[in-house]
Amino acid sequence: MQVQVNASDNALGHEIRNIDNSPMIVQWSVLNSTPGNLGEIGKFATKFVAPETPKEEGTYLIYGFNPQNAPDTGIYLEVYRSAKDYDIHVGKTTFASFLNGRRPFLRDLHFIYTDSIVIYSKDAGLVGNASRLTYVEPKQEVVEDFRKLLREEYIRAVNFEDSVLFMAANSELGNPDKIHSFLLFKDEKAKEAYFNSDGYKIFLERTKSMIKESRYLDGSNVNIKLSDKPKK
Repeated sequence: MQVQVNASDNALGHEIRNIDNSPMIVQWSVLNSTPGNLGEIGKFATKFVAPETPKEEGTYLIYGFNPQNAPDTGIYLEVYRSAKDYDIHVGKTTFASFLNGRRPFLRDLHFIYTDSIVIYSKDAGLVGNASRLTYVEPKQEVVEDFRKLLREEYIRAVNFEDSVLFMAANSELGNPDKIHSFLLFKDEKAKEAYFNSDGYKIFLERTKSMIKESRYLDGSNVNIKLSDKPKK
């Protein structure tokens, strides 16, 4: 079955990767605040971190996600050009001020370190406010086939679905079958349109027999502006 698609009204997408194809640092930070205080941590991030990241050539993006059913949890997809660029980001005095400010409100924090499968985005400056995180484990015998199909679907969707702004998939280091994704849409209506699209339904049909485990979280409606890095 063929999918007939029309090009998006927005510019077609592009892959976020290093120009020399060297590995990026791609990680998830999962933060839990003390009850009712995630917003307090956000204030310190806005004050000390947000003004600095646009100046950091090697900080490609930091996109935040607040699960609808977990108001004290913040999940952040972070992408850096290299380990050196990550060290630059966290080594600033402003970042130290952020750490000190959030300390009274922080309950726990852990990181998930990953390898990128694909990070694909529409043009910088577009804003989305509907997001979904997914976790998928394909069966061991079809891991590579599933990763290939997932990459193809995310590239297709960003390029040709107006509803889709950004899609990233990455697998836990040493575990290519443990796959996390961050999906961003213009709004809730756009998110619904994608999951009802012919292209997505065909992807589901092609992969349904490959899946061992699958789950997702929908995010609160927070605006995310697409990154303009890496610079061309």
